[in-house]
Amino acid sequence: MKNLLFFMFVILVSATTIAQGELRFGVKGGLNISSFGGEGKRVFGGFEPADVNEFRSRKSFHVGAILEGPINDRISLQGEALYSSKGVKYFNDSLLKLDYIDLSLLGKYYFIKGFSAELGPVIGILVTASADGFGTAGFDVRSSYSSIDLGGSLGLTYRLKFGVFLTVRYTKGLNNNNNAEPFINQREDNLKNQNDIFQVSLGYSF
Repeated sequence: MKNLLFFMFVILVSATTIAQGELRFGVKGGLNISSFGGEGKRVFGGFEPADVNEFRSRKSFHVGAILEGPINDRISLQGEALYSSKGVKYFNDSLLKLDYIDLSLLGKYYFIKGFSAELGPVIGILVTASADGFGTAGFDVRSSYSSIDLGGSLGLTYRLKFGVFLTVRYTKGLNNNNNAEPFINQREDNLKNQNDIFQVSLGYSF
C-alpha cells in the first residue's frame, strides 16, 4: 500500500508541476481484452505442458481516475490510476484472473482540437491473482506472479466539447510476470509471460 500511495503521489506531482494551464480531472472505465505475450511453456500439475501461445484472451474491465495538465496548446501530460482486471483463459475455459492497480504517466499530442495520441509507461501493482479450474474456484496464485507489472502504452483519444471522451489503447507488457517454481520433475516449466492488453474506454473530464 505504501508503494501504491508513493507512485500515485509521483504521478500527481509530475502532472501538476509541469502543467502550464488549467488541470483537467476525470473518470473513465471500459473493456479490457488481455492476453499473454512471451515464450516458453508452463506445466500445470501432471498435465501436458502448455505453450504460451495456447493461452486465449480474457475479456474484463477497468475503471479509475485521470488528471491531465496542458504544457502548451498541443502537448499535455496525463496521469492515471486504474483498477484493471487482466489474465487469460486456458484448458477448457478455465480462467486466470490477475487484478492490478495500474498507474501511468502519458504524454499526449493533440493533432486537432479534441483528438490526441498518447504514449507512456505503465506500472501495475498486483492486487489479487486467482485461478478457476481443475475443480477449484478462486484459488489464490499471487505467489506465482510478480507483484509489479511494467508496460508501455500507445493510444488515441477523442474528447467531445461537453467533456465525454473515448479512448482506444494498447499496452505491451515489458517484464516477465511468472514467479512460479517448477513442479517436481518438470523441467519444461519455463514460461516467460507479459501482460498484453487492448482497452476501449469511455470517460468524462472537466
